[in-house]
Amino acid sequence: LHVLLRGRRPRAALRVVRRFRRRLCVNHARGRRGRVAAAEFPARRAEPAEGRRGAAAGARARALVLGRHRQVLLRVARRSRGARLFFFVWISRTLYYTGGSVQAFLVYFVRDRLDDDGPTRIDRFLAPYVSTADPARATCAIALAGYAAGVVAAVPAGMLSDWTGRKPMVVVACCLMSASMVGLGFATTASQVIIMGLIGGLGNGCYQAVDLALAVDTIPDLEESARYLGIWGVGAFVGVCLGPVIGAPLLYVFGQIEAPPPPANGQLGYIALFAYGSLAMFLSAAVLIHKVRVR
Repeated sequence: LHVLLRGRRPRAALRVVRRFRRRLCVNHARGRRGRVAAAEFPARRAEPAEGRRGAAAGARARALVLGRHRQVLLRVARRSRGARLFFFVWISRTLYYTGGSVQAFLVYFVRDRLDDDGPTRIDRFLAPYVSTADPARATCAIALAGYAAGVVAAVPAGMLSDWTGRKPMVVVACCLMSASMVGLGFATTASQVIIMGLIGGLGNGCYQAVDLALAVDTIPDLEESARYLGIWGVGAFVGVCLGPVIGAPLLYVFGQIEAPPPPANGQLGYIALFAYGSLAMFLSAAVLIHKVRVR
């Protein structure tokens, strides 16, 4: 039974306990002879006084042993369910960072796809900061807009999650990030890129405000919280690695279909890249919706 419990096989352990309940053998108090106190014996069977005392002692021993193992089994069952929830939260976090890490190619997107002659006044106002002349400065400006929007969204999102729950806010954040990825694939002017950065920043602010709280709510064993939070943190690094590893081939293969002058990449390459990031964000929300049964 203890081997099954250590192996986290609660169903097999429950079967052992049921067999143990039926065939529990308890020694007589004086140690001279044993009597079987099985649950299927009739409760009112005519027995000698010693037999009744032995049956009573067996019932007490059975209740004590089974009560202890039942508590252990319930604890293992709760831990197993919590481990499943925590695992899917980890998968969702990994997918989120996988989608977000494709923004590492944003500097090349500005160089290859941005149109410096935007038609609106906002484009002319942003021209000194977001232009193909200095892609690095343009990327910094887009990132600054996103982080500013994240700062604005973080506190209200955290307060709202105390009322609605953590999961709805994470789903909303993933949807906002997914929408911003799709918009970046088709954006060509400075104003459009900044707007997509603001939308993505709002989503990222909502996510960062409640991500840790969701992980803490699903930790299987609070006594081992440091180990579980370490595993939770690894999900971000795995996602950050998966994003560019898969995104770079997509950008190169689809970006060369239109045969742009090197080292540029065509529009199809960036559409495929940001579609991949958007799909990862969508899957992150889908895992939470269908697999994580918490608020």
